[in-house]
Amino acid sequence: MTVQEETRATDSDTAEAAFGVFFSEHHARLYRALVMVTRSPHEADEITQEAFVRIWAKWDRVSGMESPDGYLYRAALNLYRQRGRQAARLVRLLASWPGEAREDALDRLGELDTLQRLVLQLPPRQRAALVVTEYLGYDSAAGAEILGIQPGAVRMLVSKAKAQLREEGMSQ
Repeated sequence: MTVQEETRATDSDTAEAAFGVFFSEHHARLYRALVMVTRSPHEADEITQEAFVRIWAKWDRVSGMESPDGYLYRAALNLYRQRGRQAARLVRLLASWPGEAREDALDRLGELDTLQRLVLQLPPRQRAALVVTEYLGYDSAAGAEILGIQPGAVRMLVSKAKAQLREEGMSQ
C-alpha cells in the first residue's frame, strides 16, 4: 500500500468514526422530532434514514460546517416537504381514477393521516417551527436557517401554534 493509499484509508476511517458519533448523537432526537412533524413513526423512520444517507454522502463538506446538526434537520424537513408534494400529486392522480382502486388508496391515506394529539393538528409550518424551537431547542435564528424562513416568521409561527394549543386546552 502506498503512502497516499494509507492516508486515504486513515482519513476514511476517521470520517467514518466521526459520522458514527454524529449519527449516535442525533438519530433518536431527529426521529422523535420527525414523528411529531409527520404524525407517522414509519414515515419518520424512513425520512430519518434517508436524511442520514444524504448527510453521509456529503459528510466531507457537512462535517466542516458550523452547524452540521442544523443541516441534518433542514435536510430531513426538506425530505418531508418533498414527500408532501409527492402525496399531493398522488391524491390528484387518484382523484382522476375511476372505481375501487381510488377508494381503497384514499382510505389508506386517510388512515395514515389520523391525528393522535393536538400538536399533530397544527398546520405543518406551525408544527415544524414548534418542533424545531421547543422540542429541539434551537433559537429562532437557527430555526429559521433549518426551516428556510426568516427568524421573525419562526417566532410568529411558534406564537400562533402556542396560542392554538392554549385555545384547545393544552397550555404549558
